[in-house]
Amino acid sequence: MATSALDDLNLTALIDALLLTQPPGERDALAPRYRTGLTDPADVAHRHEIVRDLSNTQVSDAVRGFTRALRNIREHLSLGERLPHPLQNHLVRLEAVHDYGAAVTAFAEALTAPEAEPDGLGAALGELVAHLRSALTPGTPFAELRAAADKVTADLAEVRYTLHIRANRISVSRHRGERDHGADIAGLFARFRREGAPSHLAAMPRDLEMDPVEARILGLVADLNPEPFAALEEFAAKHRDFLDPVLVDFDHEIRFYLAYLDFTGPLRDAGLPFCLPRINEPGGPVRILDGYDLALADKLAHERPDTGAEAIVVNSVALEPPERLLVVTGPNQGGKTTFARMFGQLHHLAALGLPVPAADAELPLPDNLFTHFEREEDLRTLRGKLDDELVRIREALEEATSRSVVIMNESFSSTSLHDARFIGEHVLDKLAALDVTCLYVTFVDELAALPRHGERTVSLVATIVPDDPSQRTYRLVRRPADGRAYATAIAAKYGLTHDALRERLR
Repeated sequence: MATSALDDLNLTALIDALLLTQPPGERDALAPRYRTGLTDPADVAHRHEIVRDLSNTQVSDAVRGFTRALRNIREHLSLGERLPHPLQNHLVRLEAVHDYGAAVTAFAEALTAPEAEPDGLGAALGELVAHLRSALTPGTPFAELRAAADKVTADLAEVRYTLHIRANRISVSRHRGERDHGADIAGLFARFRREGAPSHLAAMPRDLEMDPVEARILGLVADLNPEPFAALEEFAAKHRDFLDPVLVDFDHEIRFYLAYLDFTGPLRDAGLPFCLPRINEPGGPVRILDGYDLALADKLAHERPDTGAEAIVVNSVALEPPERLLVVTGPNQGGKTTFARMFGQLHHLAALGLPVPAADAELPLPDNLFTHFEREEDLRTLRGKLDDELVRIREALEEATSRSVVIMNESFSSTSLHDARFIGEHVLDKLAALDVTCLYVTFVDELAALPRHGERTVSLVATIVPDDPSQRTYRLVRRPADGRAYATAIAAKYGLTHDALRERLR
């Protein structure tokens, strides 16, 4: 989808807010996934399977634990690469291999536990479980990696040495059975220990950076014990890329789902509905039940944590073939633009294969989504506002196909009513000829009932409170345009409303 369409639908702000919940180093890799929709229903179905699997708490917890472990391992390896002493880098890699082995084993056990229902998992996670079971089999590269790491670690654990500290001189020698003074000191103070007494031990910070003295001691210990440290160096060189590519790819993909589910979780907990939409064939019906603007819901949830969800007004709409053109009219500030954004957001999120903000939805999969929202003049183009609008809609119409979705909001409002109606009729004629799904928000009520479009056009009207026309309900209903929306706007523009006339007559 074009950046301008993402901006018009508030999807850019939505994606930015979503990415803020992720570590900075992972945002650039995730961003393109949320901006590009899928066009193959099979790919969408694949993503739906993963989302359903993640709805199982046991599976979700296992996946989240594994992704956290891999993130820590990558950070640990990255830190090790920056350490100046090569032996310390090798030790960091050895520790990372142990962490990796434990993470993979724990992940496999969690996914194959009865609570996870492994036989009921979708194809994607089912294949992953089969891969994990295969990897844990004795004799596989993963099993050999763990065995080699255990052997190197066991050999290093046998290394013993003695430090001799005299004034400002430190010497290192082989351990020859010297007495362990640390044990003596611990035994001396053991008599003063009381059960249940609070501990005043301070946790030492884990700083991998060695000072020159520590680095020199490590080098001398390695010189005294060449075989285990040579084995360590050989292990590190042989297993520089020890992460399983299948698991790495899974980790990259699954974070796309987890980030979205984490972002929408608080809204779901507040009672707002989400669903996996059913995907129709091109030209099929569009059905949305209790849909809402996700970006607006997130904004209100942050501004009013206790009541934000209650302020969200949901709307429903249905287009049954041959209905393709949805014309929305009604008073200013009546929720028309919010409805248009909701309509576009649902189509984009459905194309991402993610849950959409609605109680239920049935949507065709668009090949592209075009928007035409009112914008300020851009002096760099040397075009007037109307000229710019005409250029932009022409570009969209040249690219649109029968599988596209076009959303137009208050288009051509900078011109006269006659010209807006004239241009709008010709644009709707072109959209009807292309057989696209279109939502057209306008003040021109006549566009909602053009005879030549017949059953292709559906009229939605933003409603007001019957007893108080100044109060908006923000609900849109399917009915013919009543002709008052534009008149009310004109009256307000020229000071001819009831209140304005009373004030002037005084």
